[in-house]
Amino acid sequence: GRGLAYGLPYAPGQPGAPNGIYGNNLSNSRRGGGAIRIAADNVVLAGALHADGGFQSIYGASSGGGIWVTCNHIEFGLAARLCAVGADIIDFSSGGGGGRISIGIGLSDAEIAALAAGEVPTHLIYGPLTQVAVQIRGGQASGNFASSGTATLVQAPAADRLLEVKGNPVQAGEPAVGYATHALDWNQTITAAVPTPGLDPASSGRMRYTCAGYTLADTNGVFASGTANTVEVTATNNLVLTWLWDNPEFRFRTAAGANGRLRIGSETNTLFEQWMPAGITNDFTVEALPDPGFRFLCWEGDVVPGATFNRQVTVPTHPQPRTLTARFVPAAPALADKVFTGVDNGFWESDANWTPAGVPTIGDAVHITNKTVHVDTVAEAGRLVLSGGALIVAGTKNKVAEQTPRYPARTEPVGLFVVEDLRLGGNASIGGVGQACESYLTVGGDLTLTGSKALAIYAGPSADRLYPFKAGGARVTVAGTTTIDPGCWVYPDCDTFTGHPVVFDLQDLAIAATGGFDATQRGWGYMNFGPRIPPAPNYHERIIPNFWVTPAPGWGMDYSIGAGHGGRGGSYSTLRGRGLAYGLPYAPGQPGAPNGIYGNNLSNSRRG
Repeated sequence: GRGLAYGLPYAPGQPGAPNGIYGNNLSNSRRGGGAIRIAADNVVLAGALHADGGFQSIYGASSGGGIWVTCNHIEFGLAARLCAVGADIIDFSSGGGGGRISIGIGLSDAEIAALAAGEVPTHLIYGPLTQVAVQIRGGQASGNFASSGTATLVQAPAADRLLEVKGNPVQAGEPAVGYATHALDWNQTITAAVPTPGLDPASSGRMRYTCAGYTLADTNGVFASGTANTVEVTATNNLVLTWLWDNPEFRFRTAAGANGRLRIGSETNTLFEQWMPAGITNDFTVEALPDPGFRFLCWEGDVVPGATFNRQVTVPTHPQPRTLTARFVPAAPALADKVFTGVDNGFWESDANWTPAGVPTIGDAVHITNKTVHVDTVAEAGRLVLSGGALIVAGTKNKVAEQTPRYPARTEPVGLFVVEDLRLGGNASIGGVGQACESYLTVGGDLTLTGSKALAIYAGPSADRLYPFKAGGARVTVAGTTTIDPGCWVYPDCDTFTGHPVVFDLQDLAIAATGGFDATQRGWGYMNFGPRIPPAPNYHERIIPNFWVTPAPGWGMDYSIGAGHGGRGGSYSTLRGRGLAYGLPYAPGQPGAPNGIYGNNLSNSRRG
């Protein structure tokens, strides 16, 4: 009986079974997934129920557990999921079998008892559970999977019916009956509608679609369709309503910052916004017009590389939407010297730390000598010279190459803006590993790194959800010459979870023979799911609490499969993508993948 399936598909009240405990040694044992039994009146599940076998290294693997929920009413949010996954294993024998999941709606005590006794609910409505994301697959071992488990739905004849609302190809707009799985009274009739056009939420409001109609389906398939953006739904069966979206459009927004305007053709304004059909080429030219006493410095946002400092730019309308903002600064500022005279490890934001007193602005020539200065989130200066010491922007450590963010959950960008030259004769960093925001360094003159010092820039998840690797999670923009003197190094650090990179938009770049850029082990890494929700639900094959995960395409597996990128890793797995090659040979914009993180122990992990 070892390794055999057991339990009841419509009353999964038992937990998963343990692994093979090699050599009768308890230290080699791993428990199976647990059992979750919930009896309630109303259930709203926006999160997850997990009874997974977990991840194991060797000696056979444990099985997924059981999840059994009985209630009168239940609704599922978009991110809801029920998981009873069998354990993966690296070597020796096989993965664990998947567990069992069942949802019962409107059942009497007698009906529940009959299911628990093993009866098949032939007098009830029953079938596969498809109205919520479920994971019941068996575990993997050396390229092969163990058997999957079962996931079922059982309903009383007069119980609620479930209406799942979806979008195709995207979940655009805001339907009156939202994207989720809703409980309706049996035979209840409702009117579902969605405004059109509808924004694609994954585009941060930069793409929209026109509603092309809908389909209605039950367990037998599509039985009704139409071209309207409203439909009456009668809940005699469990239904799937799918809104159909077509004719995608891109938004092009150009804005003028303070002290300037924009001109497109013969029209001037501070803001232009237009929508164009996706895929067409209808490029337009915009010119930045500074007010008297000011000058144009740069464009910020979705700038074409090389055009950041051009006062007049042509905005391509293919292949992506774009948002541009023109930044203006005083034309001939008479910079006043501002010297940091506070204590070592003092803060930029303290008025008393400066002579003359006051936090620096773009009207100041800032001097920091042999002091470490911490910037809380953002800083500005007209000119900045760092001589010795360090400048730490939005970080907590004095060692710039191993920085942690001051505010890990912050979503607004952190960075440094210098109107004229920036000379770094001390170490500097912006951001930190694991931050939830973008970083920036903008220099309107020359950037010089000298004196065998280091500059570290840390990316966060890109705000551009359509083209995140192109836009990057951090941006360094320099109008003049960027010089890296001997012994100096720039450390661009990708966001460890999303892999979004640091993008450098430079004019002239000079790197000395013993200096350069170093991104060693600054690519994809692992993250414990929970600190930050991944930007897409399919970023990982499974999401297990307290397990370290990564969305890297070529990630390694424990100690047996090395990570891939330009070439595949050793002992690669064709079934699950582990160790496979990825990326583009002529546009390598993605970082490397991490190793196999043996035993789910973060101390064993190494970033790509």
